[in-house]
Amino acid sequence: MSLIDRIPTELLGEIFICTLRMPTPFLTGVPVVGGEGYTKPYTGHWHRGNWKPRTSIRWVFDAPWTLPHVSQGWRAVSLALPQLWSTFIVSTAMRERERRLLQVQLARTADAPLDIIIRVADQGADHPNIRPYNGFLAELVQHCARWRSLRIQYDRYATRLAELQAIDVDMPLLVEFQVTSLHMRYYRLNNRFAFLATRLAPFLKHLLDAAPKLQRLQLTDSNRDMSFAPEPRTGLTMYKAVYDDPATHLEFLTRSSTTLVECDLHFPADAEAVASGRGFQAFAEAKVVSLPVLRRLTTNDAAVLDVLDTPALVDLNISGTIAPIGVFLARTKCTLGRLTIVHPSDSLKEVVSILRHTTTLSMLRVALELKTSHQADILQDALADAELVPKLRTLEWTDRTDMTSRNALAQLVESRRRTTSESCFRELRVCTGRLRMGGYKRRIEAVGVDVEGFTGKRAAKRVASWTAI
Repeated sequence: MSLIDRIPTELLGEIFICTLRMPTPFLTGVPVVGGEGYTKPYTGHWHRGNWKPRTSIRWVFDAPWTLPHVSQGWRAVSLALPQLWSTFIVSTAMRERERRLLQVQLARTADAPLDIIIRVADQGADHPNIRPYNGFLAELVQHCARWRSLRIQYDRYATRLAELQAIDVDMPLLVEFQVTSLHMRYYRLNNRFAFLATRLAPFLKHLLDAAPKLQRLQLTDSNRDMSFAPEPRTGLTMYKAVYDDPATHLEFLTRSSTTLVECDLHFPADAEAVASGRGFQAFAEAKVVSLPVLRRLTTNDAAVLDVLDTPALVDLNISGTIAPIGVFLARTKCTLGRLTIVHPSDSLKEVVSILRHTTTLSMLRVALELKTSHQADILQDALADAELVPKLRTLEWTDRTDMTSRNALAQLVESRRRTTSESCFRELRVCTGRLRMGGYKRRIEAVGVDVEGFTGKRAAKRVASWTAI
C-alpha cells in the first residue's frame, strides 16, 4: 500500500474539499483547466502560432471531477462525499454536454444541502444556447427544499429568472440569499430599462417569502446604485443593500436589531439625492436603533451613525464625510479594532483627531483621492508618533494619484518600530496607481516589517474588497 493510500478516509475527504475552487458566477458549471484541442496549456496569452484548435475539443476537468479517476480508493471516497458535489453554477450560456454532467453531479449530492449560483448572462430569450439552462434549472428547482444558499447574478435579461416561479414550497434550509448585477448603473441612467426592477422584484420577493430561516441577505449590484425593497425580515445576521430611502435601511435594522452581526448600508451617490438632502433629513427625524451584537459596519453615508447605537462594534468602514465618527465613538463607547476610511471628503486633520480617540486600533486602512492626496503628509507625520494608536499592527495606505511620498512612508515605519514593542507594528500594504515601492521596500523590510505593494488593477481590486462582506 502506497503512503497516499494510508491517509485516513476522513482526512482525505477534507483534503478533497480543499481542492475545490472558490465558486463565483463567472466560472463554468463544470470546472475545467483547459481542452485537449490546443497544442499547449492555456497561459493567459493568445498567440496565433501557438494555438491549433481542432473541430472537437475534449475538456480537461478540474476537481472534483478528476478525483474519482485517480484510484479506486479515491473514487470511493469522493463519491461517498455529497458535500464535494453540492455547489452548482448554472448559467444561461451553459452547453448541452455541461447540462448532462450537472445532472450526474446532482445525483451524487444525495440529500446534502445545495449551494446555488445562477448567472443570467447577456443573451436574449431566443438564444439557441438557452435551452440547456432552462432544462437543468427546472430540475434543480425540484430540489429547492435542499437549497442552503442562492446567489443570482444577472446582466440584462432578468426575465430569464421566470423558471424560479416554479418554487411553490418552503426552502427550510436557505440561510443565505444574494442578488447582484453588473449593469444596474446603466439601467438606472436609462429609464427605458426601468422595467427590469419591476419585473425582478416579484420573483425575488417570492423567493424570500419561501425562506423562513434566512440569515444572510445581500440585495445590491456591483456598482451599488439601486435595489428592490422586499418586506423587512427578522433574524438576519448579515444585511447588505442599496436604497434611495434611508427609512428602508432602518426598518431592516429594527426588525433584526438583536441578531445583526454584519451590516453594509449604501445609498446611491447621485447629485439629486445630495442636493435634496433626503438622507440627512431622514436620519435627523429617525429614532436611534440599538444593535447590541453588531460587530462590523460599512456605509457610504456617515450621517447614519447618528441614529445607531453599537456598543459591540469592532470594525468600522466609512466612505465620504467622516465628521460624525468622533461623536459616534464617544456616544457608543465601542472599542474599535479596525477602521477603514475610503476617500474622505474632510481634511486629514479630522482623521488624526478621530485616531486620538481609538487607542485600541490594530488595523487602519486609508484610501486617498485627488482632493486629499496633497495632505498625505499630515496623516503620515501624525502616524509616525507611536503614541497615536499605540497598538497599531497593520497599515494599508492607498493613493492611486501617486502623490504619496514613499520616503515619508518608510520614515513612518522606522519611527514606529523604534518607539514601540516588537509585538506591535508589523505590516504595511501600499496601493498606488503606477508607482512601485522599489528600494523603499527593502528599507522597510530591514526594520522587520512585512511590506507589499499593489498597483493598477490589483490595487483597485484590493480597495474594492475592503467594503465587501
